[in-house]
Amino acid sequence: MKAFFQMVNDNGGINGRRINFISYDDAYSPSKTMEQARRLVEADEVLAILAPFGTAGNAAIQRYMNNKRVPQLFVISGASRWGDPEQFPWTIGWQPTYRAEARVYANYILDNRPNARVGIT
Repeated sequence: MKAFFQMVNDNGGINGRRINFISYDDAYSPSKTMEQARRLVEADEVLAILAPFGTAGNAAIQRYMNNKRVPQLFVISGASRWGDPEQFPWTIGWQPTYRAEARVYANYILDNRPNARVGIT
């Protein structure tokens, strides 16, 4: 993402405005995710949080982000909770849900390898 936003800035930005891309490490810890989200929203005054990674950390900040009306865009997690616009209109998932993904695999196996044995770890 950093390289993409740098390319956008190198080409004049968006309508002449440069993107200030800020990234903080949350150590994959929900409490640290909350701390860093607050820092981004309250101190850095970001427009949005883009492509935050992981279910637990995003779950920890989901209500906060929605209460602050700051978009939590393209959450990188297949949990089904990212597709609930009624309750969390400021949160948008990116990838298919784990359930939908499993359904695709299961249908493929049933259609193409009906006698296959499947192991799940």
